Amino acid sequence: MSIIFDKEYFRHIERANAKEKNKREFEYILKNIRPMEGDRVLDIGCGIGTLGKEIAEKNKGVEVFFSDISPVAGEYLEGLNFTCCPAEKTPFPDEYFDKVYCLHTISHVTDREKTVRELLRITKKGGILAMIGPNKHYATVMKMALSLGLIPPYNIDKTAKWLITPSGITKLLTKSGWHVIKIMYFGQHLKKTLPLSFLRLRVLAIAKK
Repeated sequence: MSIIFDKEYFRHIERANAKEKNKREFEYILKNIRPMEGDRVLDIGCGIGTLGKEIAEKNKGVEVFFSDISPVAGEYLEGLNFTCCPAEKTPFPDEYFDKVYCLHTISHVTDREKTVRELLRITKKGGILAMIGPNKHYATVMKMALSLGLIPPYNIDKTAKWLITPSGITKLLTKSGWHVIKIMYFGQHLKKTLPLSFLRLRVLAIAKK
């Protein structure tokens, strides 16, 4: 395990998830990709498990599982169904989950194609995948603005290996056998005075097996 996924990294996740914009993101996901009673769902790359805990709290008839590559995550999920494993290779049976939530994880994995195929394997026929990653267009504009001194310095997530575009994530998913339902720019705008969709913070993909 890389040192970047240590306790300090998880404290950063705690601070980020407490922000209102992150709360709105989770609300949107749960409203539009809502677990149904009897579903078995996975919060993969769960971090401190914010999304999965919310699902478990509000949906008593849903069985929630958590997984993360870092054992530190387990410290936040004591008594819950937590598995420490890489997203590229999980111990779950074939066609086990009705819904898989892969939020802010695909950009951190070592092998994107292997990860997406693994998620397909463990999802039931007709099951749903929700995936969010950092928008490449947003990041490019931010880096340009930073280099020109137009914005103050900010902390860049050095753990993100990949940046996402709608066309790129669509190609990745369809190549692996997923049927893409929706691709959209998601999250806050770069600037409220420039409400262009491609300047949103993230890309959201919803796909069906």
